[in-house]
Amino acid sequence: MMVMTRAQPAQEVNPALLAELLSEVEHSLQALSLAVRSHDADQVAEHAQQVHRALAPVVDHFGRAARQGQLPPALKQRLVRVGREVAGQRLAIAPQQMALDRALALLMPAEPTAQQGAYRLY
Repeated sequence: MMVMTRAQPAQEVNPALLAELLSEVEHSLQALSLAVRSHDADQVAEHAQQVHRALAPVVDHFGRAARQGQLPPALKQRLVRVGREVAGQRLAIAPQQMALDRALALLMPAEPTAQQGAYRLY
């Protein structure tokens, strides 16, 4: 037996909601930028999480609007600018993360493997 399903109607694109979602990301990015400049690792981690959480609905809503061909040009330009800022923050954080990883590697020596432990003489 064949079951017929009715297609879901396309949700109306709400430009005000899109703008609000972008504003949340922009605000989170500004806070992250300040934390990076102040070299506050805890704040960097917190604000990076905020950016991540704020981006999820942006990707969803903007993707839907773009598929429907209803993405206002001004919001599209803001989205592109936010994308550049996210990429810039990644580049700014990467060297600090690598330095932290190197410092941790020096402070916390690797666990000896079973083979290395088997041949140690004390």
